[in-house]
Amino acid sequence: PEVQEILTKFGHIIQIRLGFHEVHHNNHGETGRILLQLNGQTSEVEQLGQALTQLSGVKVKSMSLD
Repeated sequence: PEVQEILTKFGHIIQIRLGFHEVHHNNHGETGRILLQLNGQTSEVEQLGQALTQLSGVKVKSMSLD
């Protein structure tokens, strides 16, 4: 729920959101990956990354394509 709240807060800069859930037959954990394409000011993108990395178990990796 916390990840969803942050993504909703920054929804105005999210152009594409694609989620991949980890499927384990013996474990029903909430692990997975979310791929985001963002379109916003650099400061907004950084704020989103900072907000997500403050959550336990969340890692943020980014790349820029010009």
